[in-house]
Amino acid sequence: MIPVPRSSARREAKGGRSRGGRSVRRPQRVLVVTNGEVTETEYCNLLNKEEAQKERGERSFHITCKFKPFDPKRLAEHALGIVADDKKASAKSGGGKSEPFSLVYVIVDVDNMKAENLRAAQSICRSNGMNLVISNPCMEVWLIDHEKACPPGITTAREAESLARSLGLTTGRGNKHIVEEKVCGRTQVAMRNASAHNRKDVATRRASLQSNDFAPWTDFPNLVEGVTATRA
Repeated sequence: MIPVPRSSARREAKGGRSRGGRSVRRPQRVLVVTNGEVTETEYCNLLNKEEAQKERGERSFHITCKFKPFDPKRLAEHALGIVADDKKASAKSGGGKSEPFSLVYVIVDVDNMKAENLRAAQSICRSNGMNLVISNPCMEVWLIDHEKACPPGITTAREAESLARSLGLTTGRGNKHIVEEKVCGRTQVAMRNASAHNRKDVATRRASLQSNDFAPWTDFPNLVEGVTATRA
């Protein structure tokens, strides 16, 4: 095997050009902090898996997913702490540890959460350059969108979970595990279906968070668009 010159290796690691002259771009680091231990975490892992299958240099992101069973406000505060600790660790190593997180997402379900707690989480996120991703009533709304537009009558977690299960989208204990083959490769289908229920009038209520009356709703299209956006 012919060794790669150190200078070339460094250029490749920093997002320069490979020996073949092809541009190699380091994937942006994305932090996801969620209070969903199974479904949300599995979905982020599936996004990573799909991205890892791309050619080197074409990968846009890698998601680091952290779980904590906190309410939305505490979860947003916890995300701030992770970001701060990550910056300190990088600074101590002279900036060589890694690039900072390019994007930070705080993922929560509405379920029976009070609107004021969601508003507090949204305020923390907006003030600190983070993104709050809300599923109302739960993430199964987004999973359903991979098969068909989530029906307007789905307003409780039990209804959403039942429909996701009947469509073969979830399985396992508590039907919380994602059936990979039903979701992978269908992101664009899900985006189109989500637009059917993420209407402008509902979006207004989602933005204000004066109540929880904006189901069914999913912010996951914003996350997908954010992490897959081509960097300059």
